[in-house]
Amino acid sequence: MKRLVAEVTKLPSGSLRPQFYFVDESGINRSVTETLLDLVSESSAKALAELEVLIESSERGGYKPENPDLPDWSVNEKYVWLRPPMAGPGFICISNEYSGEYSHSEGRPQLFTYRQFHDAVRHWRGFLEAFRERGGENLVGQPIEMNVE
Repeated sequence: MKRLVAEVTKLPSGSLRPQFYFVDESGINRSVTETLLDLVSESSAKALAELEVLIESSERGGYKPENPDLPDWSVNEKYVWLRPPMAGPGFICISNEYSGEYSHSEGRPQLFTYRQFHDAVRHWRGFLEAFRERGGENLVGQPIEMNVE
């Protein structure tokens, strides 16, 4: 079973740390976690909304890049491409430039479907809502999970 997991960990210093990761049959999947989920969790609400508009434009076939030589979007060294040669129709390509393994320059950026992106965003927003409503302290040790394909 594959699932998205968002949870709060309490550090020895007492501070709370939200985490977002992907689990498959082998355990925590780094390629999904360090690209798609880091992109989603490290984006501000405003930036994530801007990216969603861009992706929806791409889904409808109306996206035209301002500068085809650059990634279509980025946050905190996570680069996103919505067009060839990095991403084909129906796919989003994401790199993590902090990770050599998944970087654009020396590694293998990862491909995701539009649905995978939307599932990740929906789950992260639900987690943030629970964090606000219940408080982070009350979520420690209570992972919020979503089964995905």
